[in-house]
Amino acid sequence: MRKFLKATLLVVFSYISIVSSTYGQNTAHKGWDLLDKPVRRAHWVWTNFATEPEAVQDAYLNFCRNKSINEVYMFIAEYYWYPNSTYEIPNQEALAQFIAKANNFGIKI
Repeated sequence: MRKFLKATLLVVFSYISIVSSTYGQNTAHKGWDLLDKPVRRAHWVWTNFATEPEAVQDAYLNFCRNKSINEVYMFIAEYYWYPNSTYEIPNQEALAQFIAKANNFGIKI
């Protein structure tokens, strides 16, 4: 009886593991993994990449391009929230250069 119970449990757990590995996999990411989707995406980012090093900018823009993201909404309004703010965005030249670089990647900022 004990051998029968062990064998039965072995068969049941083997079946469960096979079924769960075959049908229970997370397949939600498969469309996300496509490098060139026909439907383009947008991304909201809280980091002002214009102030980041060039290697970080390139890595982010390559990520966007590889994931078919062609629009980026970058949060820069924080400069308007500070008390006694001049209401000017700092590093405007760096921001303009980053936007131009993103446009060269086919990404709108």
